[in-house]
Amino acid sequence: MSSNGPTIFSAAHDDALRFGAGPIDLKSISEAEARRLMSEEHKALGYRPPPGSLAAEAQAAAAKRPVKDISCGVTPEQLREIALKDAERIKKEREAAEASAAAVDLSKVGEAEARKLMSEEHKALGHRPPPGSLAAQAQAAAAKHPKVAGTALGAAHDLQRAALEDAVKIEGVATASANGIDLSYIGEAEARKIMSEEHKALGYRPPPGSLAAEAQAAAAKHPHSSAGLDPVILTKAAIADAKKIETSRRSSEGSATSEKPINLKTITADEARELQSEEQKVLGHRPPSDSLAAEAQSAVDKRADEPVTKEMAADIQSAEQKEMGHRPESGSIAAVAQSLADKNEQDGAPLRSSDRRKLKQRVVTTYALTPELGELLVPDGLRSQKFSTHLEEHGVAYLSPVGDPLWFTLGIGSDELIPTVYTLWKHPTLLPFLSTPKAVIPKLTGGADLMIPGVIQHTPTLHADQLVSITQYQPPLPDSSTPRVGPPLAVGRMAVTSGQLKAGGEERKGKAVIVLHTWKDCLWEMGSIAARKGEVPEPREIQAANEGEEEKVEEVDGSEDEEDGEGDEAGQDGGAIQPEEQAVGDTAPPTEPAPETSEAPLPKSNLTAEDVSHCLRNALLQALATTLKSLPPSSFPIPASTFWTTHVLPARPAQALGTHGLADASAIDVKQSTYKSVKVFLKACAKEGLIKLKESKGDVMITGVFPNHPSVAGHRPHKTVGSVDAKREKAEERERKEKEDAEKRKGEIQITELWKPFGTTVGLFVTAGKSSQELYTLSEIRDTFNAYVAEKQLVNAQEQQYINVGDDDALSSAVHTKGEEKAEFLKRDDAFKRVKDNMQSWHRIGVEGGDFVTKKGSVKPISVVVKLRLGRKIATLVTGFETFSIEADDLAEELRKICAGSASVSPLPGKASTDMEVMVQGKQIKAVTDLLMSKGVSKKWIECTDTTLDKKKK
Repeated sequence: MSSNGPTIFSAAHDDALRFGAGPIDLKSISEAEARRLMSEEHKALGYRPPPGSLAAEAQAAAAKRPVKDISCGVTPEQLREIALKDAERIKKEREAAEASAAAVDLSKVGEAEARKLMSEEHKALGHRPPPGSLAAQAQAAAAKHPKVAGTALGAAHDLQRAALEDAVKIEGVATASANGIDLSYIGEAEARKIMSEEHKALGYRPPPGSLAAEAQAAAAKHPHSSAGLDPVILTKAAIADAKKIETSRRSSEGSATSEKPINLKTITADEARELQSEEQKVLGHRPPSDSLAAEAQSAVDKRADEPVTKEMAADIQSAEQKEMGHRPESGSIAAVAQSLADKNEQDGAPLRSSDRRKLKQRVVTTYALTPELGELLVPDGLRSQKFSTHLEEHGVAYLSPVGDPLWFTLGIGSDELIPTVYTLWKHPTLLPFLSTPKAVIPKLTGGADLMIPGVIQHTPTLHADQLVSITQYQPPLPDSSTPRVGPPLAVGRMAVTSGQLKAGGEERKGKAVIVLHTWKDCLWEMGSIAARKGEVPEPREIQAANEGEEEKVEEVDGSEDEEDGEGDEAGQDGGAIQPEEQAVGDTAPPTEPAPETSEAPLPKSNLTAEDVSHCLRNALLQALATTLKSLPPSSFPIPASTFWTTHVLPARPAQALGTHGLADASAIDVKQSTYKSVKVFLKACAKEGLIKLKESKGDVMITGVFPNHPSVAGHRPHKTVGSVDAKREKAEERERKEKEDAEKRKGEIQITELWKPFGTTVGLFVTAGKSSQELYTLSEIRDTFNAYVAEKQLVNAQEQQYINVGDDDALSSAVHTKGEEKAEFLKRDDAFKRVKDNMQSWHRIGVEGGDFVTKKGSVKPISVVVKLRLGRKIATLVTGFETFSIEADDLAEELRKICAGSASVSPLPGKASTDMEVMVQGKQIKAVTDLLMSKGVSKKWIECTDTTLDKKKK
C-alpha cells in the first residue's frame, strides 16, 4: 500500500459530505420532490423563492443527480408543511428588513441627527456600531448632504428609540449565534467557565468567532453582571460550540481544491477501488464525475501503462517520506519505484502497449510481413533507448526484453525503422542483400563503407537510398549448383543502383553501400551476453521467388577482393578474384517505392523531340511546385535567362520514360525539343496559364507565376538533376572529409588505457578463469565482471541494479580496500568502478603505423598554465609532455620561433622528479596547443588553465 492507505476511508467520507443533504436530506431528493417544494413555497410567498430558500437549494441538489429512482422519503403533505415554514421565515426576514428601512428616512437625515444616532447606539451596544448598522448608514447618508437641516425623525427621543431598536437587533444576532445563551448579561466568571470548557474540548484555544471568544468580549462590557445560568448549561454550550468548530474545520480541509486529502500521483489501483467503494456506500449511489473517487480512478487509468520515470519515483518517495516522517526503507513502494526508474534509465524505458502496437503495425506495413512475423520482430516488453553516434548523430534504439537491439532510427524526428543484425538473423530475407568476400568483413566492422569492386552477389533491381543487408559470400556446395548466402553482418543504404554495380571499366568505382550498422559495433554490443556470445547462423540456400520458377543468375564482372587488406574502403584497391559471381532473384520487397530504373546504364539518345518537350514542361511544373512557389512578389520580374538557368534546368528529371523506353534525361536541352528555343517554350507555357510574360525590345521578362494552376496540382514530383548533383557533391565532400580525418589520425598519438589485476582483484580474475598477468581494456574488464556476476547469480532478486557482493568472497575482496568495512550489496556501476580502481593502471602509447610502447601508470594530460611571474610579467608554463615522447629542448626551440619571444627549460621542483618545465613569455595557450596538436597530441590530452583571469577579477 502507498502512503495514501491510512487516509482512504476518511477521504471518502469527507468528500461525500460535499454531495450531502439539507434539512430534508437534499442528497437524496428527487427532481419531482424539488419541483413540488418549489411550487408550494412559490404559492405561499406569492413570488418565486429567492436564492438561499429551501426550494432553491433543493432544485440545485436535484439537478446534480437527476436519478429517477431516488427519494428523500418525505410525503407530499410533509413537503407542503416544510415549504410553508420556510416561506414564513422568508416573509418575516423581509418584513423586518422593510420595517428597519422605514424607521428612518436616510435621504433626509442631517449631520446632527447622524451624530445623535451614533452616540445613542454606541451607548446601547457598549462599542462602536458596526458597518451596516443604522448609525453607520445615517453617517454615510449625512455625508452626501451635510447642509440638510434634518427631518428624518421628529424629537430627540425618536432618534434615541430608533438607535435602541437597531442596537437590540444587532445584539439579537450575537445572541442567536451564541447557542441560545444571552450574552447581553453574561459576566466575567461565566465567560471564563465557557472559555475553559471549550479549550478542553478543542485541545487548543478557541478561535475568534467562537462562543468563548464572544462571551469574553461581551463580559468585558459588564464584568460584574450575571446571566444566572447553571454551570452545566455553560459546559454543554461550550462542548456544542467546540464540535461545530471542529466539523467546520474538517469540512473546509476536505473540500479544499488546492490540495487533495490524498496524493493522486501515487495512489494505487487497489486504493482507488477502495475509495470508490467507501464513497458509494456513503452516498448511496455511484460517485459523480467531479468526486474524489472519480478523480482517483482517472489518475490510475492514465498511469496504467506508463513506465516509472525518475520524476514519478521522486513524487512517490516525497509522499511516503512525508507520511512516515523518515526516509522510506528498502522494500517500500518508494524504494521499488526508485529501483524501477533506475533500471528504466539504464536499460531503456518500456514502451506502452499502445506504442508497441503502433510500432508493430509500421513494421508489418513497411516490410509487408504477416502479423505472426510482426509479433516475432516486435515482441512484448519492448524498450526504447536514446543514443548518439561517434558523429554526434542522435537516434533511438528499440530493445527486446533481454536487452537485444532489434530496430533503430537515425536522426532527430526520423521515423524510418532500420532493422539491426539481431533482427535480420531472425528474418534473413527482410531486406535485399549484397554479398562480399570474407576479407572485406573486417573492414566493414572497422567502420568502412562497402565499395563497388567488393560486391559479388546482389538482389536485382536495387535502387539508390534503399536499405540493404550485407552478407559474406558463400560459394555453392560441391554437389549443388544452388547459390548460397551467409547471414547478414551489416545494414546500410545503397549509394548506387544495381545497374551501376554491373558496369565495367572506369565506371566500376566508388561506394556501393553507405554502412549504418554492423555486427560487433557499439549498437551490437548493447545486446545481452547470451546473444553476443551466440554462434553466427549458418549460410542458407537461396530459393526461387515462386515455386516452379527457375532462379535467375546474372554474372557480375570485375568484382575484387581485399586479399592484401589495404585501402580505406571495403572492397577497394584489392586483387582480382574469380568466384561464381551471381545476381540472385528478389528475396524481399523493397523498403520504399521503386523509382523507374533499369539494370544497365541508361541510354542518353533514346528520347525524341516530343519526349524532351514533355520533360521540360515537367521541369517547369516541378519548379512551380517547389522553388517558384516560395518566391516573394518582390522577386519579379525575372529575366528569361535567369528564370531558365536558376529554376527550370535544375528541375529537369534525372530519368525519363520516353517513346523508346527509359533514358537518362540529365543532359537534355531546349534545342533537342520541339520548341527549339527558350523564348518559344516560355510563350507556350504562358499561353497555358502557368506563367505570365512581358516582352520589351526583344527581351522576355517573367512577371508572375501561377503555382495553384490545376496542372501543378496534378504534377507528380520526380528526382531532379539538381537534387542528384547536390547529393553527389555532398557525398564527395563527405568522402573528402573522411580522407582528411584518416590522414590526421595517421599522425596522431594513440593512447589506450589498460589495467592489470593487482592485490585484492587477482582472486576475482583467477576465479573467473582469466589470466592475472595480462592487461585488460575497460570493455574487457566490464565483460569479465558482468559474466562473473551472471555466472555466480549475484544480482539482487528484489532490486536488480544491486549486486550481492557479500555472497562471493572473490568479488567482495575485489571491491573493498584494506581496513574498509565490507558492504553486503552495492550498485552494479559502483561495484564495477571499485574493481577497476583496485587494479593497477597501465597505458599503451604510440603512432598509427609505428611501434607502441606499454608503460605502467595512468596517463596524465599535458599541463599548459598561464601565470604571473616576477611581479607583473606573464608567462606560459608547459609540463607533462615527456609521456608523449616530446623533448623539452625541441619544444622550447619551436615555441621560441612561433611566439617570437624567449623560452627556457628548467627541471620541475622535487627531488625524485626527472621531468622538465618549458616556460615561454606571454599568454601563449593557443600557440602551445596548436604546436602540440601538430605533433600528434589529441586535444583531450591537453589541459589549459589561465590563472591571471581570476586575479584580475579580484
